[in-house]
Amino acid sequence: MIHRLDPPLNGRKVFAVASRGSLIQMVLGTPLPNNRQAVSASTHPHSPRLPLWTREYGTLCLISFLFFASYHLLTPVLPLYLTSHHLDDRTVGLIVAGMMISSLLFRPWAGKWADEQHPRKLLWLGVSLFMAGPLLYPITHLPWVWLLVRLMQGIGFALFYTVSTSHLTHSIPPGRKTEGISYYSNAVKLAMAFSPGLGLLLAKQQMFDWAFSLAVVLAVLAMVAIGLLRATCHHPHEEDALTAATGAEGVEAPKFAGKPTGKPTGRLFYAKALRPGWVMYTNSIVFGALIPFVPLLARHQGLLNADVWFYSVYAVFLMLSRALTGRWADRHGYAVVVVPGMALVTLSLWLLASVAQPILFLAAAALYGLGAGVVQPSLIAWAADLAPKSDRGAAMATFTMCTDLGIASGSYLMAVAGGAWGYPATLWLLSLLPLAGLLTFGLFHGKLNPFSLKQAGMTTPAFDS
Repeated sequence: MIHRLDPPLNGRKVFAVASRGSLIQMVLGTPLPNNRQAVSASTHPHSPRLPLWTREYGTLCLISFLFFASYHLLTPVLPLYLTSHHLDDRTVGLIVAGMMISSLLFRPWAGKWADEQHPRKLLWLGVSLFMAGPLLYPITHLPWVWLLVRLMQGIGFALFYTVSTSHLTHSIPPGRKTEGISYYSNAVKLAMAFSPGLGLLLAKQQMFDWAFSLAVVLAVLAMVAIGLLRATCHHPHEEDALTAATGAEGVEAPKFAGKPTGKPTGRLFYAKALRPGWVMYTNSIVFGALIPFVPLLARHQGLLNADVWFYSVYAVFLMLSRALTGRWADRHGYAVVVVPGMALVTLSLWLLASVAQPILFLAAAALYGLGAGVVQPSLIAWAADLAPKSDRGAAMATFTMCTDLGIASGSYLMAVAGGAWGYPATLWLLSLLPLAGLLTFGLFHGKLNPFSLKQAGMTTPAFDS
């Protein structure tokens, strides 16, 4: 990202920036950039604000909405479908978990291909492999075939998720990365809001063929929408970003610090992405431990029917937080939203572990939605900023692997520790992880701040599209 120096600030703005910086500095123990350092090319008075909602960006949001609607539709349907064929719990668990296993193993190659190949072809391949599931599940009754199909779906999911996230970071204009990722994440969350319930409704009526057919239709629509993406690898904001950086006066734009951003390096992993990846891991553990076990926690606390409303409240506040804070993070730095977000996640766990009233149970859902909603987009943007364009796919693959590992670890931890020590005690234990993530975020972010200026205040070590 290329930065220009801003004209002098008036006293009121200086006081507001100083107050905000002092607060975050006390929490992190590291200095934050001032407002001059946080001003990007897109906010310079001589540089027009680049549009976010381009055809490429809007199409990506639509594609991901359709794909994840198909994915979440199958999530509650598949275990019930396998159980209806009299498979034991161990076999059902192995088949269901097969997708995550193959997705994690294939993720580095998905990132490598994302850096080397055109995204449209890779997205088509990913959706096609995933669509093999709802096409083949109804026509075979052999468990080993179901497992192979599930492994194939995992490869397709890894390919789609990594490539779409990588291409998304290229399609968002400089200075609006967190805002763009936040709106995109809301499109994915909107799919999750209705498709699992619809799938469960069809499954309870034994209408499995209808559920699988609907999942295929949604995947086909996603493939049609992929055809609307650009036919070339040119990213729509590359030339616009250069123009905005040089300004109206024709000043030569400073060069990016670090490695050139041209030819793909063929990396399977991007080590720098492990920094935001680790912070995301500590938050994903909470997600994996909490979301699947909310019904059991509500039953343990004696809160009948509160679990149903928990998911709705969580989803609403998560989407609101992403819609309202993305632009704020782009303007003032990731710490301004990540620090309070992780603090809210920790507070929500403390509240869930001790409440016995439905209203407080739902208040915890709201706190968790607000906190989790602001953390993930900022960390994705940070991971993207740490990588040059040629390694963006590898960075996204590394980051998303940390996310998936956290979810899997959290579910296993809650199942084992929750059964042994009880769910409230396990929640108190889990609350230490976001605090650990908050501490390491302060260490990493203070040392490698995407907004800290180098070379006489003109460039950053981060890269942008």
